[in-house]
Amino acid sequence: MSTFYISNKGLTTLKGVSFPEDVTILKCYNNRLTSLEHCPASVTKLYCNGNQLTSLEHCPASVTKLYCSGNQLTSLEHCPENVTILYCSWNQLTSLKYCPTSVILLYCERNHLASLEHCPVSVTELYCIGNQLTSLEYCPANVTTLYCHSNQLTSLKHCPQSVTILACERNHLASLEHCPVSITELHCMGNQLTSLKHCPASVTTLDCRYNQLTSLEHCPESVTELYCYDNQLTSLEHCPASVTILYCSPNPLNDEYKDLSLFEIHKLNRKKSFQKGLGIVQKIFQNSMARRIQKKWRSWWYDTMDNEGISRFGRRAVDELNDNISETLTLIQKN
Repeated sequence: MSTFYISNKGLTTLKGVSFPEDVTILKCYNNRLTSLEHCPASVTKLYCNGNQLTSLEHCPASVTKLYCSGNQLTSLEHCPENVTILYCSWNQLTSLKYCPTSVILLYCERNHLASLEHCPVSVTELYCIGNQLTSLEYCPANVTTLYCHSNQLTSLKHCPQSVTILACERNHLASLEHCPVSITELHCMGNQLTSLKHCPASVTTLDCRYNQLTSLEHCPESVTELYCYDNQLTSLEHCPASVTILYCSPNPLNDEYKDLSLFEIHKLNRKKSFQKGLGIVQKIFQNSMARRIQKKWRSWWYDTMDNEGISRFGRRAVDELNDNISETLTLIQKN
């Protein structure tokens, strides 16, 4: 394997360059190349980022790792079909058409993509930051790492359930609905979230800064790192006990939580939780006692029979009827 460096040379063409016969890694970035013509056929790893390329024509068919970010590409046509790692960020792409079906790692940040259509199903890591996406439709089903922040997303619908790392910050999300349940790392800062409802129970790192949260309710108990500053939080009552790293300032916290250390926050929350649990137990006990008293009362008045097979309620009703009859007869006799 031979690496050949001709970066930062001000080159406008590869014609006339004396390449080693066995060159497999070519680094020709940060020049002024407008074409890949005369690129050696033996190259498997090509760094041609930071040039003025408008086409991938003449890119060697042997290339499997292609770094062509920072050019003027409007299409991925002529991209070698065996490419597995493709960096095509900071171009002028409006479509992923012609993206090789072998690509596993795809960086297509800062282009003009309005859709993920034609994104290869083989992709497992996708970085589509800073485009014009309004939906995650066509996102490959096997993606595990997805960075889609700084787009125009209003929903996480179509987000693959295989995703474990999701960075969807700086979009227009008002809810975490459709968030994959397998996620362990979630970055959703800079959206319009008012609640953490639908946040997956598997999340361990949660960055929800710069939203409109008023409560940490629904924050998963699995979270160990929590970044929740610049929200509208007045209380940290629902801060998970598992949290070991917490950044919660600034927020309009009430006096009860203001200026408390993480240890003191957990201590206060344990006390609140105990008191709330005690209240629930007391209500259960009170309800249980009420039911027992009601049962005894019913048994005393209605279920227990005397020697004549009449309940106390029945006996009382008969006695009251007899009393009324006696009073009526007495009145009749007087008149």
